[in-house]
Amino acid sequence: MVNGTRMDNLLLEFGVQNNNYFSADTFQATLHLDDSDTQYGPAFWASQDTADVQILVGDGEVAQQLISGRADDVELDYPRREIRLSGRDYTADLLEAVTTEKWPNRTASEIVTDIAGRHNLTPVVTATSTPSGTYYTRDHVRLTDESTEWNLVTYLAEQEGFVVYLSGKELHFESPPLDADATRWVLKYEPPTLARPYARANGGGLILRRNLTVARNVIVKVVSWNSKQKKAFEVTRRADKARRARGVSDLPSQTFVYRLPGLTEEQAIQEADRRLKAISQHERSVEWAGPGDVSPVSYTHLTLPTTPYV
Repeated sequence: MVNGTRMDNLLLEFGVQNNNYFSADTFQATLHLDDSDTQYGPAFWASQDTADVQILVGDGEVAQQLISGRADDVELDYPRREIRLSGRDYTADLLEAVTTEKWPNRTASEIVTDIAGRHNLTPVVTATSTPSGTYYTRDHVRLTDESTEWNLVTYLAEQEGFVVYLSGKELHFESPPLDADATRWVLKYEPPTLARPYARANGGGLILRRNLTVARNVIVKVVSWNSKQKKAFEVTRRADKARRARGVSDLPSQTFVYRLPGLTEEQAIQEADRRLKAISQHERSVEWAGPGDVSPVSYTHLTLPTTPYV
């Protein structure tokens, strides 16, 4: 749908990219270009100031929305007889809104609710209690610094240990989903055998990637000075993952140091654990093609068998 009008009769193909939390989702859609179409031909696209796009997939009368956003670019390809749209979800509105406001006497949840209202977004916000000025003082953030509203919202989410993202026109600001609540898809791959000279899998194009830099032992240090307690803290957390290769000495560990003023010792421990987990999650990635499922899943784990490949 474009500006509330169904255009599936012109649709040739589409793509939707759902990014991780803190980033905008993106889309592309290709439509048929017909010079003789007086309603939705070239003149229509030349006259639009904005193009609000919804991409929905379904069977019969039931449709699941994959993305709702606004086109950034409209391209008319005359030789191919195609109209190509590309854009982002409504995160783009917050990315393009610049502000110097910091609301030091209000909580993070109150600020996010206020920003959602400015853009006609529905806030799905978990209430918080810490005045945001506490974070600015701790990080020495100047209240006159100019930033986008999205940077402000993601900054507050990081301070609270929350995730922030848009789903349609809902602005979510809440705790990350628990691993125990995740929907799990098991990917199975069986290599060729003498009796069966072909591989079998419940999907297609299974590719496993591993970042050998992140695969080293990881050390995270959080250093903080708490002026109220007159104490300095240095917390170290380590993930020992590297194995000694045959005939090769161990590679040096990857060390990440974060200086975060104003933390208590307990807060420094929590911050070190959180950042160690976030860094380690980037070691392995999976690319997989399988049957489509448009049912809404907020957080999905891909589980590989013990011996996924030979």
